[in-house]
Amino acid sequence: MTRIFQHGLLVVLLLSSPHSFSQSTFQQLFPGLQNSMGNNAHRSLNGGVTFATWAYDQFGMSGRDMVLISLSDQGDTLWTRTYGRPHNDQSFSMLGTADGGYLIVGGTDTSDIINPGQQLYLIRTDAFGDTLWTRAYWRSSYDYGLAATECFDGGFTIVGTSSPGGLYLVRIGAQGNLIWSRVFDKRDPPFFDSQVPTAWGVAQLVDGSFIVCGNHQSGAALVSNINSVGDLLWTRRTDIGNVVALRQIVATQDGGCLMVGPIQIDGDYDCLFVKSDSLGTIAWSRAYDCGGDESLFSIIQTTDSGFAVAGYTTEAIPAPHDMYFLKTDSVGLVQFSISFGGSSVDIGQDVVEADDGGYFIVGYTKSFGYDTSMYAMKINLTDDGACYQNNISTIVTDVNLVWQDIELESFSSLLIEHSGACSVGRGATVLPLCPVGVDEVMPDKSNVQVFPNPATARITITLPSNSTRSELEVFNALGERMMASRVRSSQTMIDCSSFARGIYLVKVTTSTTTVTQRVVLE
Repeated sequence: MTRIFQHGLLVVLLLSSPHSFSQSTFQQLFPGLQNSMGNNAHRSLNGGVTFATWAYDQFGMSGRDMVLISLSDQGDTLWTRTYGRPHNDQSFSMLGTADGGYLIVGGTDTSDIINPGQQLYLIRTDAFGDTLWTRAYWRSSYDYGLAATECFDGGFTIVGTSSPGGLYLVRIGAQGNLIWSRVFDKRDPPFFDSQVPTAWGVAQLVDGSFIVCGNHQSGAALVSNINSVGDLLWTRRTDIGNVVALRQIVATQDGGCLMVGPIQIDGDYDCLFVKSDSLGTIAWSRAYDCGGDESLFSIIQTTDSGFAVAGYTTEAIPAPHDMYFLKTDSVGLVQFSISFGGSSVDIGQDVVEADDGGYFIVGYTKSFGYDTSMYAMKINLTDDGACYQNNISTIVTDVNLVWQDIELESFSSLLIEHSGACSVGRGATVLPLCPVGVDEVMPDKSNVQVFPNPATARITITLPSNSTRSELEVFNALGERMMASRVRSSQTMIDCSSFARGIYLVKVTTSTTTVTQRVVLE
């Protein structure tokens, strides 16, 4: 089922394959900005999907605000949340936590503290997007959190980028309390010379230590192993025979991890897999090529011990970029290779495994009549799809990466910690695109309107002026009629404050037509 979500300047499209797929998923879009990160979509407790993004000016103030949108396994909006402070707030990744909640990782403006700039910003929510706590941590003039992992003790470790440089890690407890923070470099701050601009991903190994992946300024990939108290064990980088970076990491079922990113081979960029064992030793490396430039942004290990990744390929003609989905076995051998896209840019940024063995793929697009839009789809691996889908060939090549040890030191990083309180709002509008299965006929806006959707306590029905004597009914998800009344004016408000949170059908029967629309109560 395809959906478009419009939230301020944010436009989100959701698309599933036109077969009997029962679920849909989503990932974030950044209007005017191509997000280079993945890991923003996670399966929710009800089998649906929740994803994070940002939108402009949701509270009547300047700058960006963070957004969470949660969908059912049918692609219906269950709830939305918007989080904002007076200036820019931007999410770069979102972690699904063990209790079913979420941790949003990003940055926020620092104009309310010592110096103007950016600070690491975290929002911890429950399974419904309601905030449990918010924290902001300020070290220098420019700090962002780019990725996080939930630790065995229920706390979190966050990696990101910081000025003036160095590998940057922050370890916090389950309630957001700061445990330690470290910067790893060759010399004591601020005299950095490690040429390590960014740490992109982090995972915890079975011994409690952390593997951090990133990139070196020389064009090399970087991997570090850091113990549970923040001591650096070792750092290695690839030699610079190939331009390579590692952008995402996932802990694997065998106690190791798999890292992915771009690698340049013979002038083209291919996808790189780097597998590490439980001791942090590199076990194997493979490159994946569809014939053009390829890049991967998100990776998961699947229930069959294989891997699924989302990214893009330029192999499609005439489109400049198509969304790329790759499924491999446990040692990286290709099982499925598919691309999706229209006439313009389509980028896959997240992949989530569904309960039925299918996959949600999420990204952004410029192919469907909007400048930039969120794009997500549900696929399975047994049917051919007709919704902008192409089967493509992927060639796998073993890559012999040469790794060099780098001597870095560990430095404590003094952080200023404060609550980072934010405003919280709700609301999004759902419109249809590329419907699947039974078409969902939406009302003509010139005839009947039902809004807002999602709603909280009230729903407004607007009718043409010549259809004021109409019948109105509301049904719950089980088909039970919750209310029935006669509409006697062109605009009628329904009080839903006594209804439980969930999905309802609003049926309006006029003298000329019957309109049925789904409405979500948050």
